[in-house]
Amino acid sequence: MLNGLIKSIQEIIENGFQKCLSEAKDMAKSLNITSEFTNKRTSVESKDTENKFRAQCYEALDSILSSLCWRFEKMSQISSDFNFLSGNLLSTMESEKIKLWVKDLALKYD
Repeated sequence: MLNGLIKSIQEIIENGFQKCLSEAKDMAKSLNITSEFTNKRTSVESKDTENKFRAQCYEALDSILSSLCWRFEKMSQISSDFNFLSGNLLSTMESEKIKLWVKDLALKYD
């Protein structure tokens, strides 16, 4: 699930921002909320405000993506360490091999 979330965020970063912005504006209109950016002086300044918003969104998405990737990597490492405890491995593994895995875990996770 986490991997799917990472891919969804990557998709938004790569080519979904405009779609998300459009959907957000549509939702704002349906809720009777202004969908325009607040800087109303000139169209150039309004466009500049939208560009700043876009940059902030990309910055936030990049931060979220980095954090998720880091967490996914760490979670995968821990899952790999404890993999021998799940499924058929534990029931089919020789007791000596289980002892080795347990000793390795005890060293790694004191």
